[in-house]
Amino acid sequence: MKKENTFTCYGCNKELPIDSFHKNSARKQGHETRCKECRKKNLKYPDYIYYGHENEYSKQYRAEMTDEQKKNQREHNLRWSRANRDKTREYQRKYHQKYREENGNPYDNYHKKQNDK
Repeated sequence: MKKENTFTCYGCNKELPIDSFHKNSARKQGHETRCKECRKKNLKYPDYIYYGHENEYSKQYRAEMTDEQKKNQREHNLRWSRANRDKTREYQRKYHQKYREENGNPYDNYHKKQNDK
């Protein structure tokens, strides 16, 4: 018999309290389908993949992509960037601002070289 604030974990098939599951607003019940312990043990993709760190898995995945898959990925990325121009421009603005803060303005060196001639 299922209690009010419990879910059954799809990983270990145990009925656990709701606070044993991570929240996920994309799911109908509002939580993950596997408990926190099962997710720790069986994560197919570790957290560091999602935080932009290059790793062996992603290098191997990209190396094994077919030309058709690469083409589809490029088309998908292009459609997304056109549909989200504001997000793309904001990201580029922040990226270039950070680059200039760390390395200086690249055009400064160009103008100095032109004046020295």
